[in-house]
Amino acid sequence: MTFRSFWGRRWHAWTPNNAEIQQLAAGVRLALTKHDRIVYSDAQLDDYVNADLRWHAPVRLQLEAQFCGDPEHFVGTAGFGWWNDPAGTGLRRLRLPQALWFFYASAASKLELTANGASNGWLAMSFVPRLALCLALLPLAPLAVLLSQNSWLRQRCCLPLLQLALGVRSQPIQLKWNTWQHYQIDWYADRVEFWLDQQLVLKTRNLPTSKLGLILWLDNQYAQVSSRGIVRGGVLAHQAQALEIRNLSISELATAAI
Repeated sequence: MTFRSFWGRRWHAWTPNNAEIQQLAAGVRLALTKHDRIVYSDAQLDDYVNADLRWHAPVRLQLEAQFCGDPEHFVGTAGFGWWNDPAGTGLRRLRLPQALWFFYASAASKLELTANGASNGWLAMSFVPRLALCLALLPLAPLAVLLSQNSWLRQRCCLPLLQLALGVRSQPIQLKWNTWQHYQIDWYADRVEFWLDQQLVLKTRNLPTSKLGLILWLDNQYAQVSSRGIVRGGVLAHQAQALEIRNLSISELATAAI
């Protein structure tokens, strides 16, 4: 099985407020044009139409991508990979977000989610929260907010527990602006490997527990999550910026030794 078409019947396009999806010879251009008002904009393609999530291990995602624009004025989040669309499931089933993706967050975002200290930038990321642990820690949230005011307790206690509950594994990677780079995610039954330009950048056993959908997006959102218990987010004014993707393929992956 190989999946190559960007414009097959399974693709869903989402382009609110001066967002555009333009077809390229071998892919697409996700673009935000300059907007005078600060409103939510999102150029997004996904294949989880009607909450139909189809992808599971063992599978490989490959594509080429380049970020187009001025790095100093590039805002919001962007990326590509697998995601479980938790907001689209309704309340019939409690489901935390899960993702295997390459994820970009501009400087306005501060996500204190990983032990390596990377709070924004271009990341290879596995995101699999642990529901049981999240529920167990929920009653302790007020105490955690109080304890996190002390820097030693925040770093040695509160932040590690938050990171464990959220189940984030990530690795900062080098983004070459306005240059094509090759990306690959190998999702095995026992691990996930992230590759950039044929170099392994992250290997983790932090695995999704269910099927995921494919997503490609570029938006103008930001989020801040701190170990002090502060959570905030919003949208940002943006200039013209784009993410181009080409030569996307998804194929079955033969099990390989570690």
